[in-house]
Amino acid sequence: MMKESRKSKKEQLFQQLSIQNAATFRGKYLNRIRQQLKYASLSRRFFAFLIDFVCSSIFITLMPMLITSIITQEKSFTTRSLMKLPMPLQILCCLLAVSAAVYYYCIYPSASAHNGQTVGKRLMHIRIQKQDGGQIHMTDLLKRELIGSLLLEGETAFPSAFVRYLVFLWIPAILSRGLMITSVLISLASIIWCVIDQRRCMFHDLIAKTSVVDM
Repeated sequence: MMKESRKSKKEQLFQQLSIQNAATFRGKYLNRIRQQLKYASLSRRFFAFLIDFVCSSIFITLMPMLITSIITQEKSFTTRSLMKLPMPLQILCCLLAVSAAVYYYCIYPSASAHNGQTVGKRLMHIRIQKQDGGQIHMTDLLKRELIGSLLLEGETAFPSAFVRYLVFLWIPAILSRGLMITSVLISLASIIWCVIDQRRCMFHDLIAKTSVVDM
């Protein structure tokens, strides 16, 4: 019995040491990766954001604009023209816009050929990458863009206008104003954090454990 108890204690001690060594090795590995990464500058991220904002706004509003122009005969696409549509078509336009946004910000950059780059990031020679240096996957981008940019921050992503429109159809006006103000404050806090953080991470990067680095 004494021998068995000593043996079990030795095994437990060995397991604890193995876990500690593994954690220490992983910590050193992550620190080495982070030191090798060159995080994208604020200017590059900003110009990439502007390019993506313009390109995505055209791509995302294409189908809703066609539908509203056919139904309402209006040449410009605005919230007022969208409100003139029957409710089922309003919902359809919003869902089409969000689907296009998922393709532009999640499916397209997750492809191996694009290597974590949207159109704007490709032109600015930066890309999205996991914080541990691994390649980005679509699940990471869904967390980053849908949960982080679209739902949490809101004001830093163009498609959030369609999400807000859908939500505001079903909630009181006072609550919708409160949500909009909260979204603006969170977006500002995310931008400030990006400025002061060494890794230039915004809140959506922290949620998905991603970083934007130079090519």
